[in-house]
Amino acid sequence: ADAAHAGAVVDDGDVRTAAAGAAAVDAPTPGAMPVSTPVSPPSVGSASVAALSPAGVAGGGGGRRNASAFSGATAAATATNLALRAEAYRAFLTIATCNGPVVRRHCAYNLPGVCAVLAEQHAEELSNIAEFLSRDPDPETRWNLAAGLLETVRMLRKGVASDNLFKVFVALVRDENPLVRVNALQHFADVMQLLVHDGDDAAFKKVAVVFQSIHALSEGNWRTQRLLVSQLSLVADHIPRVFLRNHVLPALFQIAEDSIFLVRREVMHAVVHAVRCLALPAEQDDLLSIFRVEWSQGGVYWMRAAFLEAALHAAATYSRALFQKLFAAHTLRLAADPVVNVRVKLALHIHELAPLCGELAEFTSAVELLADDDDADVCAAMSDAAERVRESLADRLALDAEDARRAEEEARMLTRSANEQANAARSKLLLRPGLRFASTHGSSLSKRSEDVSLSSPKESSVPAPNAFKSKSSKARGGAKGGKKSAEGQATGLLNASDRSVSTDAGGDDGGPSERPKLGLNLLSGLKNLTRKKGSKN
Repeated sequence: ADAAHAGAVVDDGDVRTAAAGAAAVDAPTPGAMPVSTPVSPPSVGSASVAALSPAGVAGGGGGRRNASAFSGATAAATATNLALRAEAYRAFLTIATCNGPVVRRHCAYNLPGVCAVLAEQHAEELSNIAEFLSRDPDPETRWNLAAGLLETVRMLRKGVASDNLFKVFVALVRDENPLVRVNALQHFADVMQLLVHDGDDAAFKKVAVVFQSIHALSEGNWRTQRLLVSQLSLVADHIPRVFLRNHVLPALFQIAEDSIFLVRREVMHAVVHAVRCLALPAEQDDLLSIFRVEWSQGGVYWMRAAFLEAALHAAATYSRALFQKLFAAHTLRLAADPVVNVRVKLALHIHELAPLCGELAEFTSAVELLADDDDADVCAAMSDAAERVRESLADRLALDAEDARRAEEEARMLTRSANEQANAARSKLLLRPGLRFASTHGSSLSKRSEDVSLSSPKESSVPAPNAFKSKSSKARGGAKGGKKSAEGQATGLLNASDRSVSTDAGGDDGGPSERPKLGLNLLSGLKNLTRKKGSKN
């Protein structure tokens, strides 16, 4: 077709060959999926290739010129495509920032589709639009944006260097409108895994405010609470253990106490998974010691039933050693619970505990106690308990292999938690008082002895408050010291304080720095040094 349009005269055989090849490329094979990769044009003779160019018709030698012309046309088409995409972005920016809320709603709804087309060239600019729409005063606009949050983040995250995506995520998850929060929480775990990778503390700090106010996110109906808890359970592996212990688990316990049975059961599953992710034995014992006392021996039966739900979920996920250490004894004691509902539930699931604690004496005692129960429902639930226990213990090899797999997972979690604890301790050591970093000269790779200095607090150039007291008493006692001597000592103290460099961060507990206190002591010392008997300060 191109040759005919160019006015070239070629052999009928070559034209038919080219036409047949083009038809074979354009027409898909019946029952086959279309091929996305470009297909090479049909092979023709060199004479025909030369004839297909206008210069070839004139007298040959136009093959090279035709190839250069083709590459030039491709470059022009690429430039045109980029120009069109830039124009499309400018048009979308104009309508996404207009005054009409209805138009902005449609822009927020179609943002994932626009990102699919323009993200390769305009990812950073599109993230600016997303951040702008996340602060839109119209709640329906934010609702539409939250519905497509996952796809928007997935397509923009590789091309965005700023914090816009983190800001969008935090703004939508903490939105004042509960419907917007529900849309943002639908894919909370998936978005977290896209934005925050394992061990990336700098990225997690950008979303840490979400985990510091988890209980506020659950405000609304019980469906919102259940959705939030299920997403937290999925993302627990990516949350640092400090936030798990100090923010996530307390919020989960509060939600469990304030909500209904379905939410409470979901919370127990999340608590079991979060405790397993903590991995450090000391922290697990410290946390579960309180949990076991308050829930397995609680004054209301629904707390004990919730603890039994947590124990059954732990039996499905924990290794044999970890379950016996954390849950076995308190769970089997529920066989003597005063409420029949708790005893019936334990009797119905006693076979699930047999592979993990069947060899314990407490297990045998619990089975005997439930079999001799006074309640008819408990006895009916235990009627086939021996058969169910025998079936659960039939395949010993499979049980041992599954237990080894769970123990290996817990060992990996323990290694990660230990490394995280060591890094936190190292950070506190680097930020403690007495560690001083001077400005580095030259490149960051060249360090000299004067660039980094480690000195203990005793060696600090800032005098202690007692030093001020002793010097001030000497200044007051000296008859011939005079005002110049006192002023000289004050000048020396000021120079010494200027040479000392205190760290910007706080103490080990994250509190404020001690620099203001040193400044007050220094001022007090200067007043004492310049004070002479019978003269003004």
